[in-house]
Amino acid sequence: MDGVKTGPQSADGPRLPPPAADAPVRQPPQQVVSALLATMEDISARKPAIRPRQDDSPQQKLRMLARLAEESPNVVLRLDIEGTVLYANPAAAHFLVACGAAEGQRVPAPWGDLVRETCDFGMVRSEEIEVGAAFYDVTFAPVTEERCVNVYAVEITRRRRAEDAAREASRKLLRSLEQTIAMAGLIQGQTGFRMNNIHGARMSLPLILPWRLELKQGVIRSSAASMLILDSHCRVLADSSNIMGSHVKGPLRKRCVEDSGNFLFPVGDESGLRWMELKQAKGDYTVEYKRENPAVLGRNISSGLAHISTVEYWKVDHVGLVNPYTRIELSFASDQSGGVTDPQYLHIAGFLDDQWQDAGQSLFTGNWQQGAVVSDTTDMSPAFFTLASTVDLENPLPLVSINLIVYEENELPVYEWTVDTDLKPKNFDLYELKTDTAILIRRFGALQGSRRYTWIGDKLFPRGRHYFQIRMIDADNVITMGKIFLFDQQQKEGKLFWVPAMAGRQGLLAIQSQTKTETSYEVFSSGGKKMAEGTLHLGEGIVYLATDQWRLKRGWFLFTMLDKKGIRLSQWFNPD
Repeated sequence: MDGVKTGPQSADGPRLPPPAADAPVRQPPQQVVSALLATMEDISARKPAIRPRQDDSPQQKLRMLARLAEESPNVVLRLDIEGTVLYANPAAAHFLVACGAAEGQRVPAPWGDLVRETCDFGMVRSEEIEVGAAFYDVTFAPVTEERCVNVYAVEITRRRRAEDAAREASRKLLRSLEQTIAMAGLIQGQTGFRMNNIHGARMSLPLILPWRLELKQGVIRSSAASMLILDSHCRVLADSSNIMGSHVKGPLRKRCVEDSGNFLFPVGDESGLRWMELKQAKGDYTVEYKRENPAVLGRNISSGLAHISTVEYWKVDHVGLVNPYTRIELSFASDQSGGVTDPQYLHIAGFLDDQWQDAGQSLFTGNWQQGAVVSDTTDMSPAFFTLASTVDLENPLPLVSINLIVYEENELPVYEWTVDTDLKPKNFDLYELKTDTAILIRRFGALQGSRRYTWIGDKLFPRGRHYFQIRMIDADNVITMGKIFLFDQQQKEGKLFWVPAMAGRQGLLAIQSQTKTETSYEVFSSGGKKMAEGTLHLGEGIVYLATDQWRLKRGWFLFTMLDKKGIRLSQWFNPD
């Protein structure tokens, strides 16, 4: 384009010179013009950087898993069987200082014992442990192949303090609602005294009632210094069939009991009414119910008795002549007495000459749920009485509930048992019972806080019937025998046992069945009221049945069902 003069440049491209003023105007030929307009903009600042592809290699996953314990806000430890700290995450530093240990050092007692027990039994266990001024929910998880234990601890101090504060507030509230009986001396005439306050009343001075004591609801708390005394003609109106009915906690005195009649003492404690009745007695009597182990008085037991109660006894003081034909009647209720399996073996025992002696049984009333036992005639020389059992094999007074089940797995016997008790178990002995002897198979140390145990035996049993039993030895070396379990390899029947609530999990009814079957069940309260019923569809093996579906309140309940041959199986359980 030599000789052509162009205009200035612009963003729109070169600008051509305008045509001359005298130049002819020519119309361009008619044609279709196509054009493409393209724009570009830099958006680098708005677009995130392209991430590299994530490394999903096994090595990367291992590195990520290894950081989990390090980054955990809760305590994570690994200890060997001797209690030496093999690993501690950063969150465990304060925890170890409070325990008096460090990484590479042994933890002090009782941690070492807990670790060894966890390794020996190979079971996960949980404990609430106080460390310094804090509380921790600690879980011990065995690593069997390496003979060590992983420990996971979560601080629950705030929760524990809140629970303690709530209990204290509740206690103060109930105490503030409790009435005080400040009358003293003898009330004259036919004046009745009615207890009708659910929060109860407390005696502040001794009081003598002449005519009638009516117990509607609530507990009257009496003491030796402020005793409630019933005069010779005073009668008591109370519902003795209601185990949670109104009663007197503490000593209750009755003057001039007449030998021609009977007198029922409505005594008990916070757990409920545990009355005692004197039949054909004579004189002044003071009766008090004690929710304590009778072994505190003495452990010697006379011939004819297998064992006595471990949770309760009655204290009886009398003044004056004694009718030699006097008999004593003691009440029992399965949820308070620990669960009575067969009242025909229940006797009354009296403590005399440093020994619990058999006071006999002339009759019993009620059933295994609730009733009473009447002694033979007694001269009332003993000052303490309790319930006793005359048989050794079963346990008509299972104040410790021990349920054993035995089954085969991979042709080896598996022993599972649960224990429900307020006592502190020390050991469990597993026996096979023969015709004339009991053979100890193995002794197991009790795990603190554990209520369920499992052990797989290494001995194959020949076909036929085998009888097994767990015996518990408590901290006072008192032996309690569990129910005998029949392991029949020829005729396998359904079995039923209770798995108590633990580690935040609700209690469960476990039903073992060898075949697929349909069965009916019923649930009764300790007072005999039907609470639920239904049908179960069972398969082979063990089926766990949750009890919260029945919306049961606190206390003991009886679950009954029919097995495939029409035999009724039953199991007591406590949802709490």
